Amino acid sequence: MDYKPLCSYLDVQMKPKDDFPFDKIQYGRDYPWAQGKYPVYIYEYQDKVIWGITARILKNFIELIRTTL
Repeated sequence: MDYKPLCSYLDVQMKPKDDFPFDKIQYGRDYPWAQGKYPVYIYEYQDKVIWGITARILKNFIELIRTTL
């Protein structure tokens, strides 16, 4: 619980496929799709690396435990 994970970020951009029903949404093909950053956590424990969704679950679990102690 004392180990702080490494955190890196991925750039995230919504990019619909050509067959998306643009005619059903406001602004059609000109819709301003969201962009942002997605954190990726990495834990190193002994000779193991825990990352991705597993590390995100672990981080959330550790934070939950800390708030209840």
